[in-house]
Amino acid sequence: MGILVFDVGTSSMRGVLMNEQADILCQFQGKYHPDFHLSIYVTQNPEIWRSVLYDIAKNIQIWCEEHGHKVEMISLMAQRTSMISVDRDGNALCDAVMWQDKRTSVDIHWDVWTNF
Repeated sequence: MGILVFDVGTSSMRGVLMNEQADILCQFQGKYHPDFHLSIYVTQNPEIWRSVLYDIAKNIQIWCEEHGHKVEMISLMAQRTSMISVDRDGNALCDAVMWQDKRTSVDIHWDVWTNF
């Protein structure tokens, strides 16, 4: 049985194919970086994640075909609490707001001092 695990991190994504004993059969990684704006806004274009995921999946598919393995289970682990607003068809409406984004902490801090 091939278990494919995608680990979506802040600066890269990794796809790892394992067997039932959790031995790593192969792994591929794609790198990217979030965009930092004004030192408080941190965003990521979700299409980059989709593209990297597809590239990793394609490489694992090729590896499986060459080595006689197949993927029977898929697991996805993602980074912290990033948010992607989507429409009813699942299309991103804007860039993802990353977990490092601090714009609400600035609002809270400002509100505390102005209403003190």
